[in-house]
Amino acid sequence: MRNVTNWPDPFDEPHRYWLMIMNCPVTKEYKKRQQLRAVGLDFDIEPVETAA
Repeated sequence: MRNVTNWPDPFDEPHRYWLMIMNCPVTKEYKKRQQLRAVGLDFDIEPVETAA
């Protein structure tokens, strides 16, 4: 099922989700690390973008 909101699904589009979290200007690094770890992504390693 396609995500109907503007928020990327972290499991379907990990690269877009990672970029969204990393580019948030108000979220502190610790919180970003928590958000990415919760969905199995690494703060220090950018996921490879997959062609849709």
